[in-house]
Amino acid sequence: MNWSHLEDYFLFKVNLTDVPIPTKRTVLSVIARLYDPLGLLGPVICKMKIFMQSLWLEGLNFDDPLPPSIASDWNRLVSSLKALEVLKIPRWILVDNNQKIILHCFSDSSQAAFGAVIYIQCVLPDGKVKTMADIDNHTSVANIRFHKLT
Repeated sequence: MNWSHLEDYFLFKVNLTDVPIPTKRTVLSVIARLYDPLGLLGPVICKMKIFMQSLWLEGLNFDDPLPPSIASDWNRLVSSLKALEVLKIPRWILVDNNQKIILHCFSDSSQAAFGAVIYIQCVLPDGKVKTMADIDNHTSVANIRFHKLT
């Protein structure tokens, strides 16, 4: 995660050139390398955690190579991470008195995970959107032992 002080955006740099043969250990290592202290990549990391859960359900040892079908799914996930480098997430949330402020809240869930996000949108008097800023977000992966979201 980086911050562009000129534009006041959060940016992400993905450096996964040295991804070794996929095993449960290397999958966990790649997930751990995604530095996201603000949770802005919650949906991406959540998808990777769901993938990791599927490896636990397969009963693989930590250093066993992934079966070819599972390894191809993993390689697709890893290659899609490069798309994160085009994301520019505004950091600015200071508003003026003459701006209209709209609070947006979204949530969704499935059998595998839950996610929620709250962000604001500041609109100028002429109707132009000045900024959208992430206020809070949360993702959670369902517990595979109890089959429920906590």
